[in-house]
Amino acid sequence: MRSSLLIVLTAALAGVNAQLSAIPSCALNCLLTGIISTGCATTDFACSCSNTDFIASASACIKVACSAEDYQKAKEATRVLCRDEGGIDIVFPDDRVARKVGM
Repeated sequence: MRSSLLIVLTAALAGVNAQLSAIPSCALNCLLTGIISTGCATTDFACSCSNTDFIASASACIKVACSAEDYQKAKEATRVLCRDEGGIDIVFPDDRVARKVGM
């Protein structure tokens, strides 16, 4: 299943390969599964990136699937992808916690 999802995503997102290559491989399944569950078109980053349920579930999945370092890399790459391709500035659930603590 993962390889077929990767093929579909890679073909659909040919224009964003640089951003995708920055996403650690441990995070790909979480992101792909989450994007598909949003009901958004694979290339509609404005739709998927504005879906807070997707962001929360993908974030939780990536935390389990990746090291802390790769989790941070995945978050940053996803932020860039959503901002540059979808025009959306996303906030991850643990970002909100960090902001509250820093107040």
